[in-house]
Amino acid sequence: MSTIYQGVDRVKRVRLQSLRADFEAAHMKEGENISDYYSRLLVIVNQMKRNGERIDDVRVMEESKNLETMSVEELLGSLLVHEQRIQKNASPTTLVQALESKLNIDKPNGGRG
Repeated sequence: MSTIYQGVDRVKRVRLQSLRADFEAAHMKEGENISDYYSRLLVIVNQMKRNGERIDDVRVMEESKNLETMSVEELLGSLLVHEQRIQKNASPTTLVQALESKLNIDKPNGGRG
């Protein structure tokens, strides 16, 4: 029985090493929204916890706020608001105006004749 337990324990340790590497390497992908990134990260963290890892919310969070008093849910809310502001400011109209300005600057005489 103890041999079986040692085997299970060894498998958990190896699995945790893999999950720790996944956690450390996790970054937002180009075009990925915050909710998707958070969900992907949470899956890794939950798997780590199921395999015996003790991981604090502070380790999961990366933002310049007081992480000692902020919950993961508060951080997610803060990031979602920030993402919405960015999306609002990067509306198609703003992007078109920026591109038109760039074209005018690149033309000889500032786009005049």
